[in-house]
Amino acid sequence: MKITIEGQPLIEPQDGHLLNELISVFKEYPDSLEFFMEIFNQYPNKNKFSEENLEKLVNGLVKDYPKIQEKAKEEIVKAVKLIYQKTENEISDLRGDLVEIIVADLGPQNSEHFTSCYTIKDGQFFQDGKRIGEQEGYSDSNVDSVFHSKKEYENLNEVCCESFECKASLSSYLYVVRGKRPPSIIDEKKYSKLKYLEYLNAFFKSGKLFQISFATFQRNLQRDSKKLRKMKINDLGILGCSDIAEAWMRKYS
Repeated sequence: MKITIEGQPLIEPQDGHLLNELISVFKEYPDSLEFFMEIFNQYPNKNKFSEENLEKLVNGLVKDYPKIQEKAKEEIVKAVKLIYQKTENEISDLRGDLVEIIVADLGPQNSEHFTSCYTIKDGQFFQDGKRIGEQEGYSDSNVDSVFHSKKEYENLNEVCCESFECKASLSSYLYVVRGKRPPSIIDEKKYSKLKYLEYLNAFFKSGKLFQISFATFQRNLQRDSKKLRKMKINDLGILGCSDIAEAWMRKYS
């Protein structure tokens, strides 16, 4: 048996790119990431955004984040304004890319299990050259961010892998379609993806470490956890706003 995990190179914005400049701010001022996520959570799309509302929001947040540096606040506000000048599709891509970049930078959350680490995006899982789950009828799906410990494994119990589906807004992804009944209460393609992720977790359950989770900027996750349970999706974890902020502070403070 040979298990391999394959994917694409990480997203690496060029110097001067808006996302690259934001990441630099987050690294220099680690508490600014949580401040930024709070702002981003208020504007899931272009229609929700206005500069007047942004000013009020920032003034309110400063009271909750009294230690935020003025320079960090200014850079974040400038970046947010530039982001929401873009088209809806561009905004959506930027939001998703930013979650992936931050997750990749943080690395695996269970790092003690990794003696070495390979990081890829759009990861796929293969056994003896065949995509795992294909014969069972699962569509050709990948996982956004994948950390794994070896280029190939000789058996399942060697596998050490931690993966994340990256969604700026998990609620938007798990939007309930009116009239649909459990367990498939969301878009059918998305539901099939969730079932495939559950299948992968079950397939690799004898591994040294195997976990697929959502990573999201979202803070309040109770409703989405309830949706997942209603769909009988029980094995996917969620790395939320507070978790990401704490991990970032540990790494860069």
